[in-house]
Amino acid sequence: MHNEWPLIIFTLLIQGAVGACFVLLLTWIKLEKDSGLEKIVGQGLFLSTVLAVLGLVASFTHLGSPLNAVNAIRGFGSSWMSIEIVFTSAFIGLLVLAYLFYRKNVIKNAVMLGWGAVICGIIAIFAMARVYMVTIIPAWTHVNTLFAFYGTALLLGSFIVAALLALKGKEIPGLVKEGLKVSLGAVIFALAVQLVVLPLYLASLAAGGISAQATGQILSGTYASLLVTRWVLALAGGAVLAALILAKLNSKEETIPQTLVYSALVLVLAAEIIGRFLFYASAVPITLGF
Repeated sequence: MHNEWPLIIFTLLIQGAVGACFVLLLTWIKLEKDSGLEKIVGQGLFLSTVLAVLGLVASFTHLGSPLNAVNAIRGFGSSWMSIEIVFTSAFIGLLVLAYLFYRKNVIKNAVMLGWGAVICGIIAIFAMARVYMVTIIPAWTHVNTLFAFYGTALLLGSFIVAALLALKGKEIPGLVKEGLKVSLGAVIFALAVQLVVLPLYLASLAAGGISAQATGQILSGTYASLLVTRWVLALAGGAVLAALILAKLNSKEETIPQTLVYSALVLVLAAEIIGRFLFYASAVPITLGF
């Protein structure tokens, strides 16, 4: 399992970066491109770029050498991994360009390139999920893998944007409150979809072959407490953000309690780390002969 930590870091950081960029630009559109948000857009593009680059570095520790990534790219289209690498690289490249345009105060071009990055990121996450879904590991072949990866992107991304908004709570409190509503909507959607798919996934494991049942037993036995903790933390993070927004809607106080937003981000980040750990730790290949 220790060999999978670079992949845990890589997948979480890339997915979080894609989600943050998406929710950030969605907030920009929802608030009708208010100029008060321009600095937040710039900070979000920069942070997304940093997260994505760190994720890429983590992936190299798993591949062993950047040259292995180059070899994979040469076979573009012949494997999901090659597609993942190409579109992840395109995502990062477009993010860098978007941030450079922001620095030159050309916000329109920055946003346009940002959306291009989001599209590449969405494709990269799809390819990332397919890399696992075409294996001989029943725990990964279920559509739950796709929902889990996109769910992580939306959940982490929403809280990252919420944290960026909270930083500007005193300067543009009205916009921040409206922006936090966008983040909360994305959080509710991400949690709801995953909670609908989860029981279907567990039922599929129980009704599957010996390897699938072995994964189900691991999740319901050895790692049952971790699975419960993962969802308790995720729901707690969402509840904190929801309570904060509801309290602010019924209050004349303009300040946004940053500590609560950051605490919610930490809760959700911990939940996603546990969830991704379970993704790898519960994998039982068919070839083990159960």
